[in-house]
Amino acid sequence: LSLHLLDVEVYSYFLRGGSVLDKSTQANNPAPDWIAAPTWDNITELENIDSFKGFQGSFEQTLRDWKKWYGTAEPEKEPLPGEWDTRLDTLQKLTIVRCIRPDRVTPAAGIWLNAWAMQQKLEPKFAE
Repeated sequence: LSLHLLDVEVYSYFLRGGSVLDKSTQANNPAPDWIAAPTWDNITELENIDSFKGFQGSFEQTLRDWKKWYGTAEPEKEPLPGEWDTRLDTLQKLTIVRCIRPDRVTPAAGIWLNAWAMQQKLEPKFAE
């Protein structure tokens, strides 16, 4: 979690999100009633990052679990559905929050910064 050990590709994606240039090649949104188009763009574009390979398919297969996670008040404090909670590190989980629940990025970033500060043996001063 040290800043010099950040996965630059994941960090860059976290900052900019996903952008689909050719929508004709994009998979159809399986639940447009609760997955907004920009959210689906983010989910499908995660596939371009090695650590997220298989995410889109897994998301579609466990759609009910993701909808439940999406609907919680504080999803950043909930385990991610399926294998993703144990497969991803804290920054990668923060990226999932950014993709699916961008309204929860600030509290999720606080959790990530606290974890980083504790690893660095600093006194955590970031609000969760």
